Amino acid sequence: MGVIVVTAVIVIIAVIAVMGIIVVMGVIVVIGVMDVMNTTVIMNVMVIMGIIMTNT
Repeated sequence: MGVIVVTAVIVIIAVIAVMGIIVVMGVIVVIGVMDVMNTTVIMNVMVIMGIIMTNT
């Protein structure tokens, strides 16, 4: 049982780490786009990202 628990914890940590990296990348992209595009577009992107995050 111990091995299964350890494996599960490692998988969960890996998933959280990947999610964190995706969020950071998304924020960097949004900041980069912010210099070029309107605030309304940024808001739409944020809403879409929010929907994607809640689904996953």
